[in-house]
Amino acid sequence: MNDETRKIGNDCMSEAQGILGLETTTEVENAFGSWMKECFPEMWAEAGSVASLDDDDFNHFADGWVCAIGRSSGAGSGSGKGEDWSGMLIGFDRRFDMMEKKRNMAVDVAVADIGSAIKNGFNYNGKKWGIGRVFASDGVWKVEHKSGTFISKEKSETKPNWLIPLNEQINICILKGDNTPGMAYGVKSMWVFHGNTQEKFLSEGPRLVKMEGSWDAANTDWNMWTPITLRGTLDEEGYNGAGPTLTISNPNATYGLDWI
Repeated sequence: MNDETRKIGNDCMSEAQGILGLETTTEVENAFGSWMKECFPEMWAEAGSVASLDDDDFNHFADGWVCAIGRSSGAGSGSGKGEDWSGMLIGFDRRFDMMEKKRNMAVDVAVADIGSAIKNGFNYNGKKWGIGRVFASDGVWKVEHKSGTFISKEKSETKPNWLIPLNEQINICILKGDNTPGMAYGVKSMWVFHGNTQEKFLSEGPRLVKMEGSWDAANTDWNMWTPITLRGTLDEEGYNGAGPTLTISNPNATYGLDWI
């Protein structure tokens, strides 16, 4: 297990430990497992433990978990995790999908020869991944892979986060080592925020930080150049030393200066 490729998930687990006031790693993993079992029973039944989750899945769902438990204990503008930050959004950098390169590679391989793609899969970041053909049958999504058929519990009228359309007739998915679908989308947005926590704003003034919209907030387009309050958490170092980064996971915002 590569600690670097699981850094996001490990950081989230540590944050969750503080939020929940748990003492041991085992307690944290048990709490995470309970949440996974309730919210994503099919995936957790297949994995069974934190260690058995694929790196991408671990990072994705650990991030989702800490957002969820933050929301449940939070209040204010976003009822998300962290503190209320007030100020202005003064710039929008970009919106990107962390899974795009991997997904595009799978699409290219499948378009070239879907039969070969199902049989041989593809290599990405030094790891072998499978490709399955996804089709609807008996009201659910099923996946044809090189060893048989995986039957999901996802209703065919839904679009699970592992389904990748090739065209109007054909869908595929990326398969993990156990021939079950892996996450195919991971959108984030990057902004420039000038503000501070409400506790510090009036005494220390605003500061300039990067702001990351993730999960429910990833596709939100907030109003710029107007007073706004959002709920989030600040990482002073940022991912891979990117600098102070405020992470927002809940799109709810309050506009105006009523908090003063």
